[in-house]
Amino acid sequence: MLYIFNSPSPRNRRLGFTLVELLVVIAIIGVLIALLLPAVQQAREAARRMQCTNNQKQLGLALHNYHDVNRSFPAGFHNRNGWSWCTFLLPYVEQNAMYDQLSVTTSRMDFSDSNILSGAQTKITDFRCPSDSAPDLNDYLTPKGSDDSRPEVALANYVGSMGPDNAAVTDSPGNGIFWALSYIKMRDILDGTSNTFLLGERNYFVNKGSLWVGVTHSSTGSSDKKMTLASVRTSDGALNDPTNVKCFSSLHPGGALFTFCDGSVQFIPETIDAAYDYTNSSGTQTISTYQRLGCRNDGVPIGSY
Repeated sequence: MLYIFNSPSPRNRRLGFTLVELLVVIAIIGVLIALLLPAVQQAREAARRMQCTNNQKQLGLALHNYHDVNRSFPAGFHNRNGWSWCTFLLPYVEQNAMYDQLSVTTSRMDFSDSNILSGAQTKITDFRCPSDSAPDLNDYLTPKGSDDSRPEVALANYVGSMGPDNAAVTDSPGNGIFWALSYIKMRDILDGTSNTFLLGERNYFVNKGSLWVGVTHSSTGSSDKKMTLASVRTSDGALNDPTNVKCFSSLHPGGALFTFCDGSVQFIPETIDAAYDYTNSSGTQTISTYQRLGCRNDGVPIGSY
């Protein structure tokens, strides 16, 4: 028996989705994007944090090489010529041409010199955290050159550890690694190189970042201003303190990366004990784990953190 079926006429054939079906598809796509986006962001941050770790490892290695050649770490900064520890580290991070362009060994940080100014305005990725999407030039912190000008210069995210001692604000000996004319040697790190901060991070959007080229010229500006450009005291607020522009900080969620004096890089959580009291009832300083990590010679064991 032969059956004959009539095919539907073109007039009755469906040519697309209904409005309800379209809205359902859009909603499903939106849910999938909402689920996928955080995973993508986490993967990108993990990659940026790995790159930041690598940057700090390279700086730690460069500082060790500098110490091998010069028998000390570089000074945190120089009052007379303005250059910071980053500038003296340039030949050890494959930036010999920049070191020569700045004439570091023979000149001051004089921005009337076009070669010095152009060099100071050059972004150097070794000194930048990839999680910090700040502009190339730091419009918050502007050092004063010997020509009395204040141009914007290149931003940096890595600052030296000055230690918790207030004495380090001046040229007097501090208890960290970097301050004016510091030149700390390995033998001065009595608490052990694996227990002492060498350098850490400071982000631009909350704590103004830093500068790699140098600090305020010696003719003006307080030592405290100079410190904010080159080094950080661990007593200056807790880690990632948004109320204190001078503290260590980062845009990595939950903490910041630090290089220790043995060259290792560790992630320090912002929940670390950072209590610090100069005026307690016994007349002695109350110092926490965070501050002890910044101090090279207090002789007190450091617990877990």
